[in-house]
Amino acid sequence: MQPAQGQANKGDRNKAFSKLSVHNIAVSDSFDGYVRYIGNAWLQLDGLYGISLQPLLSWNLSPVKRAGTTMTIWPEFWCDPDVELVLEIKLGSLDGKPGFRKGWKFLMQPGMEPFTIDSSAEGYLCFSLLVRGSGFLQIGTLHCRQMLTEWGVVSAGDRRYADPYGGEALSLFDQGDGEAPLIIHFSDFQRRESYEDGMLFRTFGVPGLTFADPRIFSGCYYIGSKEYEQYVSQRIREVMGKLNFRWDQVIFSGFGMGAYAAVHYGIQMPSKAILMTQPVLNITRAAEGEQSLRPGRFPGAMDCLKYLMSVQDEHDQEALNARIWNELDAADLHRTSFAAAYMLQDDYDPTAWDDLVTHLAGKDTTLYGKGVVGRHDDEPKALRNWYLMQYKRILTEEFGRQMGL
Repeated sequence: MQPAQGQANKGDRNKAFSKLSVHNIAVSDSFDGYVRYIGNAWLQLDGLYGISLQPLLSWNLSPVKRAGTTMTIWPEFWCDPDVELVLEIKLGSLDGKPGFRKGWKFLMQPGMEPFTIDSSAEGYLCFSLLVRGSGFLQIGTLHCRQMLTEWGVVSAGDRRYADPYGGEALSLFDQGDGEAPLIIHFSDFQRRESYEDGMLFRTFGVPGLTFADPRIFSGCYYIGSKEYEQYVSQRIREVMGKLNFRWDQVIFSGFGMGAYAAVHYGIQMPSKAILMTQPVLNITRAAEGEQSLRPGRFPGAMDCLKYLMSVQDEHDQEALNARIWNELDAADLHRTSFAAAYMLQDDYDPTAWDDLVTHLAGKDTTLYGKGVVGRHDDEPKALRNWYLMQYKRILTEEFGRQMGL
């Protein structure tokens, strides 16, 4: 076994994590049914698994579990009702001694909570899946999160939700000074499971709700199943109710694929403003660019497309791509302004800005824009500075806060 990538060093203050891809899974030679890999999103199987629990899958990477910390295990999965799944975890010794020191077996079923490995255990974790019954089964990313606190998922005080496919939405609320506005931020594509680009509002002292999307290995635009999207909307309304805020006291924002979510959820409600940088709004176009425009730079784009078409039972890529634009065309935006910083030679979504201008043309709204020379990831400092300036402008002009423009 090899130590899993993503393991944090001792200096990582409050979390360690590993994401075990479907390509880290080996299928038992004894299984003669249907086997198919769907990018990095799913491993799909269909067939007869036997009348007793039998080992079907094993993972060839092993994350390290340190004593004194709690580790939670979360598999993305879906299966037919006649399929029974048990995740078996064995603890190996870090000193290289043969055999296993301890083991656990967890029943996998809809609505379950993440599995917890107690804080006293130390060693490397080996995973296998025991299966019985017959039918369809799909397994996605296996998430392993090691925490120094038991009061959160990837940060103290945050919350998680999992839809019927095991897809998670994470959120972290910061009360700030309790005064308007509420900033709702969607974190960008990132391999780390964190809210690292969403804490900017803390510099303003205002309330903030930040979302992270840990699905697959880098996120999936914060959309997906009906249940998943309903939860995100419900979580936003819950925080608004706690603060007793109106919709015109809310600002939506996002970077990259988080910009897609900011637009998608921000136009469902008459929010005050929608801010974005490096917007990736064309899901299909972002995936197509991986073939020739930027080979190897954003492989998750292909996985997102396949994942969303699977959970939404959508077979027309262009229909999926047109979803955000149809929503914009139908939205009442007279209370909402837009601001977007974009790269002039963007290689993730080259037409996002032009498409945004086209679909907002003729509507009773305001669009601020800033184009910067370069490709998608070339000028993060320039984009960040403009983004912060727009926040300060809105906080000063619309909410009377003295931000020192």
